This record gives sequence, C-alpha cells and structure tokens, in this order.
Amino acid sequence: MNLKIHTFVVQFRRELSALCAGLAVLICLNVLRPHPGISIISAAHDLPSGHIVQAQDVVRTAFNVGWQSAITHESAVIGHTLTHAVKESTPLNESDLLDMSITTNLHGGMRAVTIEISPSDSLLARVGSRVDVFSADGQQISSDSLVLAINESSSSSFSLSSRSTVSAIVAMTRAEVSQLSSARSNGALTLAVSGT
Repeated sequence: MNLKIHTFVVQFRRELSALCAGLAVLICLNVLRPHPGISIISAAHDLPSGHIVQAQDVVRTAFNVGWQSAITHESAVIGHTLTHAVKESTPLNESDLLDMSITTNLHGGMRAVTIEISPSDSLLARVGSRVDVFSADGQQISSDSLVLAINESSSSSFSLSSRSTVSAIVAMTRAEVSQLSSARSNGALTLAVSGT
C-alpha cells in the first residue's frame, strides 16, 4: 500500500505541487478579501460631555473591519449620558456612556460630566461626596456637586511612560457644564470636598 502511494506521489509530483500551490493561493485570497462591513453607531455631530444622547445625535456608519467594543444598535445609546465629549463621526462604545445606575442620581435637569482630577483629589473625593469645582485661576465653576463615580485608567498602552489618569463623574447644571468647557482650556481643575 505504501509503495503504491509512494509511486503515485513520485509519478504525479508536479501536478500535486501545482494543486497545493493553487490551494494556498485560494486560502490567501479568502483571508485578504474584504469582508462585508458591519454597521456601527457613530456621533452625527460633536457631542458635549454630559449630553443625553437623542436619536438625531447618532448615525449608522459602515466599517469593513470589526470594531470589538462598538455599539451596533441605536437603542443602546439613546437616552444615555455621555461621560466625555465625542467628536463627529467617532464610533460610540460602552465606555462613552454613563452607567444607568449612576444616572438615577441625576435630578432636575442635572448633567453628568467627566472631570480630569489629580490623584490627590481622588483620595479626598468618594462616590456620593459633595464637591466644589474650581478652575486653575481659582474661579468657582460649581458648588455642592454630587460625585457619581471615580474612574482611574492607565495610559501606558499608548505612551512610553506609564502613568495613571483619574477622572470624576460629577453632576452639574447645564450652565456649570458650559463654564467647565471654557475653564478646561485654562489648566487643571481642583475639587474641594464639602463637609457632610
């Protein structure tokens, strides 16, 4: 039996080599061929931090490659609050949206907004704390704002130096969010924790 196989392989070695090469080409073409795109949800225009997403704020965008954390259904974003500003055409993912359990603490037209803070400020502020927010030049932006969440994330995956950034999600009025937007460009913000 082995002699017959050996004889067959020797006799048809050129044909078998051509067949193997053809199969390899087909496999490569299949892998490199563009796959049908997926439809994901993106921002229709620039959206500010703390914005509650409405139907007119999002559009469907076709992508040729999979976007692992992207949201694919409008219902997953509409009515949710953004944790930070999102630029037009940016795909939305779950980390852009405030956890719904956090938004239950928002009352009377308040907005949830993310503020980058120093690690030392994060040691003072806790979820549920009341804080005053000050700009770099000492101007008070908000008073007695409720801290909804504290997030710490490492930036080491995109930079050579590993460092942590800390942000607080704070409840503010629309006017305070507007003041915050202009104050951010002037430098770091400071939290002052109110007594209970």
